[in-house]
Amino acid sequence: MRPRIKTGLLLLTILVGLSFYLSVIGCGQSKSEQEPLEEDFVMPSIAEEVVITRCAPWLIDNPEDSSEVQHNEVVNLIIDHHWDLQQTSNGLFYKILKPGDGSSIAWGDRLKVDYTGYDTDLQAFQSSRQRGQPFTFYLGNVIQGWNDGLPLIKVGGRIILLVPAYKGYSSKGFGSLVKPDQHLIFDIEVLEKIEE
Repeated sequence: MRPRIKTGLLLLTILVGLSFYLSVIGCGQSKSEQEPLEEDFVMPSIAEEVVITRCAPWLIDNPEDSSEVQHNEVVNLIIDHHWDLQQTSNGLFYKILKPGDGSSIAWGDRLKVDYTGYDTDLQAFQSSRQRGQPFTFYLGNVIQGWNDGLPLIKVGGRIILLVPAYKGYSSKGFGSLVKPDQHLIFDIEVLEKIEE
């Protein structure tokens, strides 16, 4: 029988741990003062006519709120750059690089991943790969884009997620790493599901 997760205590523990973790990796430096990340990353692309045919139906006519406006911004980015991405039914954009052959991933699973985060200019802002230290967390206690996207693959899989700001850090941003209302790209590989 799987133990029940005490959400309040777990969330507090995660937030305290994440705050400590970010203060250690940042060492008080601003993003521009930190050592640049050495990450070669190219978004998969497709022909212009293919991306237009695929993505034009994703655009929301007469967006009514900030999440719909941000959704359209991201769709236009995909079209402008000819990125080869798919869309989930709830507005997350992704490309499965490797589906994985391990167990399925679900809410509440404790996962160990390697990831690199990029802005939409493909400039890396954070990388567990560069640090040589995978990130461990409970699915459900990270940004909504990760919560929605990681169950699309299995353990051993690798996925690119293009996360609209409203599924990321929204208008709050995240310290010096993520500006308010910034859309983000993550290249994530699920290394392990930690059984408890």
